[in-house]
Amino acid sequence: GETIPTIEGESFDGSPVVITPGGDQGQVIIVVAHWCQHCQNEVPRVQEWLEEDGMPADVTLTAIATANDSTRGNFPAGDWLRREGWSVPTLVDDEESTAGQALGVSAFPFFVVVDADGNVVERVSGELTRDQWNAVLEAARTGQATSA
Repeated sequence: GETIPTIEGESFDGSPVVITPGGDQGQVIIVVAHWCQHCQNEVPRVQEWLEEDGMPADVTLTAIATANDSTRGNFPAGDWLRREGWSVPTLVDDEESTAGQALGVSAFPFFVVVDADGNVVERVSGELTRDQWNAVLEAARTGQATSA
């Protein structure tokens, strides 16, 4: 039920990305790490769902690429996400993973579901099924937690 912080940063191409509480829409924030096998499975799956179903008009989706580490596989994250055809606006976290920490990330992939007032409805980690993904979107729309 806490309000998310405002998180500002840049995408891989240097354009600004800002995640703010409120805005009259629910939102889903997906946090991924380039070296995480579960993230490598989840990113193409979410992209496929987006291409097939789109996003609800009243929910926004933003990603955060965090835990970036040049000594770990699949680096850099931007190249990986481009190879996957990732269409989601993505904030590149800093070396201290400030954005991930601000959202309480404890595993990857990590989903933060936020209602239209900017309050956290729920946090979900791990790979989701399509039904769980749809439940997360519905939770963002309605502000009611699911059991995803």
